[in-house]
Amino acid sequence: MLTQRLVESFLTLAETLSYTEAARRLYLSHQALSKQIAKLEEELGYLLFARSTRSVALTAVGELFYSYFRDEAGRYAQVCLEAEQLARSQERDLRVGFPLGIRPPECFSQAVQRFSKDHPDCMIRMEWHDVDALTRRFEAGTLDVVFSLEDSGLSMSGEADHIRVARCRLVLAAARSNPAWLGEDLSAFSGQTFFYEQEDAPETTNQMRRTVAEGVEKGGVEHPNIEVVPHIQSRQTAVELGTGCCLSLDLDTLCANPLVRTYPLGPASYLSCYWRREEDKPAVGEFIELCRVELVRGQKAN
Repeated sequence: MLTQRLVESFLTLAETLSYTEAARRLYLSHQALSKQIAKLEEELGYLLFARSTRSVALTAVGELFYSYFRDEAGRYAQVCLEAEQLARSQERDLRVGFPLGIRPPECFSQAVQRFSKDHPDCMIRMEWHDVDALTRRFEAGTLDVVFSLEDSGLSMSGEADHIRVARCRLVLAAARSNPAWLGEDLSAFSGQTFFYEQEDAPETTNQMRRTVAEGVEKGGVEHPNIEVVPHIQSRQTAVELGTGCCLSLDLDTLCANPLVRTYPLGPASYLSCYWRREEDKPAVGEFIELCRVELVRGQKAN
């Protein structure tokens, strides 16, 4: 197998034309270097050096391979440098996760603006996932900061700290054109289709089906038709077009649509910001502090 070590040995010997000097530069014995050159010649199927008791010289084929490997070595070194810079930049970058469909709270948007201004060399990389996936990625170290619901698995993690950033509530969402809004209460939505999106795991999808059914039934809706759709965009589009309803959080982007009306169900909850208690990345602590400052500022303004 052609390896970087074999190529490095070949290039060094081709440049020095001395086994003694090449072995010294490579911190190898004369015998070890000879074996590597012989192995490379065997791999390529050509004699690369003309040897005598007093001299070493490249063959014509050796000259050809020297030109090729020299250029490739330069490109390889540049790629290694770029890879190292990329790895470092990603290590500096702040990886933030949000639940699918949730609008970032104002304190987050303001904190991002201030952080980006103070740290132009540090990017904030956003990811959107369902709540279960956010928890898994946070626990695996893939995400530095996660915004999620207080009843998510993150709230039970002994390794995470959090601050509440927004009040939220479960709501029934339907198009304003839906005739059920003309009824006296939510029982007018009985028998209608309620959409929810497919989750990663089948057991999670089944749990969501039960959660949706129980949620609307508590609101007085009888015999709801629970239907799964491929993703959150499908659910939002179906509701906007008036082909059905859904349960959603009032922070969902769907609820900001003027074509959609909502009705609150159940008690209020909170969207919280989570980070690791033993976090050693300075950017995380600085960003969390900015969120705190903007959260207080927003509360005072209200």
